[in-house]
Amino acid sequence: MSRTPREVAEEAARSLVADGGIADDLFAADGVLAWPFRIPGVPAEICGRDAIRAHFKALSEGRQEKITIENADVKIRETDDAGVVMIEMTQHGHSYITNSPFQITTLSVVRVCHG
Repeated sequence: MSRTPREVAEEAARSLVADGGIADDLFAADGVLAWPFRIPGVPAEICGRDAIRAHFKALSEGRQEKITIENADVKIRETDDAGVVMIEMTQHGHSYITNSPFQITTLSVVRVCHG
């Protein structure tokens, strides 16, 4: 099923809010997930759907004991390139590690090829 870049971005945002990862079926078998700015211990990029799936599975283990995402403000922005959209997301939640609320804003650039 072919999806527009906006539809892919909307599904990715829903997945990030729901479980902290991106639905791995959104990635092509040879898809790439890259972080140009990242926290220590996070790889610069992960290549391949299976590796991306394994990365998010490892991140989700024990997540409920560490943080709760209470809500998120999501804006999807289209670009001059019809295959590229941006997801601006501010997540609000609670950290059980620090026992305090948190807010984090991220920007994701999503390129969709062949739906």
